[in-house]
Amino acid sequence: MKTATPEVAANTLLCLVNQASYLLHRQLERLERDFVEQGGFTERLYAVRSKKRVSDPSDESDKSDAKKSPICPKCGKSMRLRTARQGPRAGSRFWGCAAYPECKGVRPADSTSEQPT
Repeated sequence: MKTATPEVAANTLLCLVNQASYLLHRQLERLERDFVEQGGFTERLYAVRSKKRVSDPSDESDKSDAKKSPICPKCGKSMRLRTARQGPRAGSRFWGCAAYPECKGVRPADSTSEQPT
């Protein structure tokens, strides 16, 4: 079995480190270029999901568009579905004005619940 001299072994290791560094640098450049051209992972997921919704309107996996938000009885702006965080109705859902805190208009989330205070 033949062994290399320390100088040859060190030179070989330096060459390998240099090659690995070069390849990693090229990979990072490519990933950066792909990110700029195609966007990040989340953006690509959103694009695929949006395309699916457009091509298949019968897709009911996303129920967010199923109900239109009601109009605020005080200011006429749209309302958002919210959840009470504290008080006697903590955890219950209600419609709150999108202009909150300027407008404090509320509506019950469904016809059987009472209007929160």
